[in-house]
Amino acid sequence: MSLAQPAALQRAAALKGRGVASCGVLTHAPCGSDPTSSLRASGYRYSSFGENLFIGAWGEVTPRDVAAAWLQSPAHRANILRAGFRDLGAALVRGQGLLGDADAAVWVATFASPR
Repeated sequence: MSLAQPAALQRAAALKGRGVASCGVLTHAPCGSDPTSSLRASGYRYSSFGENLFIGAWGEVTPRDVAAAWLQSPAHRANILRAGFRDLGAALVRGQGLLGDADAAVWVATFASPR
């Protein structure tokens, strides 16, 4: 079964990525925000959600690298394989200076089921 990609969930993933990039810390709660604030700001009404984050050097990490890393992590793998999720939002955001002086790629996958 493939996941739908509603625009609101795509926006939520991009908002989270921009939050991580602007706060400079890889966290599900950038700058102390609630972990679900990007979902609420995007207008996506959810009954359940999960989120995978990844950071790496810009231009040096491929989507395959990110997927492989997530599949090696039990919590991230569980999000990917969770049968109850129906929708996916994904984003790649460039973060300047997140990895010292180097630009970083912030990858976000937001999995959810609508209300």
